[in-house]
Amino acid sequence: SDVVKTLEDMNRPFCKTVVVESNHDLALKKWLRTADYKSDPANAVFFLSCQLKLYKSIESGDTDFSIFEEVVKEKSEKLKEVLLLKTDESFMICNEIGEGIECGSHGDLGVNGARGSISAYTQAGSRHNIGHSHSPCIVDGVYQSGTSGKLDKGYNKGNTSWAHCHIITYKTGKRALLIIKNALIVTGK
Repeated sequence: SDVVKTLEDMNRPFCKTVVVESNHDLALKKWLRTADYKSDPANAVFFLSCQLKLYKSIESGDTDFSIFEEVVKEKSEKLKEVLLLKTDESFMICNEIGEGIECGSHGDLGVNGARGSISAYTQAGSRHNIGHSHSPCIVDGVYQSGTSGKLDKGYNKGNTSWAHCHIITYKTGKRALLIIKNALIVTGK
């Protein structure tokens, strides 16, 4: 799968690869809940295999089960050490310098179940790195990355603030937005 290949390409022996649960990887669970495998023969075996894993987790009482994590780690031996965070699981960096930076939120969820936004995260009173909106931005102590995917998704018509952008966080706790322009995106196909 493209997701597993991308994670393998990103994974490096000198650092910890962390995947923050988001609307993107939760889309697998939504697909299993809403799709009909009979109308998708090409993916039916994968669909039913995932369904069986989900139902077995329910039967065993495993309330912490993640079908996304199960599939990623099953498909690649290289990704066994990748940390896949669950929703609301904290991942703090730069704690040793005092005020750490929370990286465990994708940015799709806001306060009290509301939709996420950079302004919602500024209200938290702590520094965050998020990425949900695909639009690089800095507001107070919240840095928001862009996207690594295609900028034209078909549904985002008109002017856009989307950009290929990553957050660079230094050991000192200082951060920068690395905006990538006119890069060749290789999909492996």
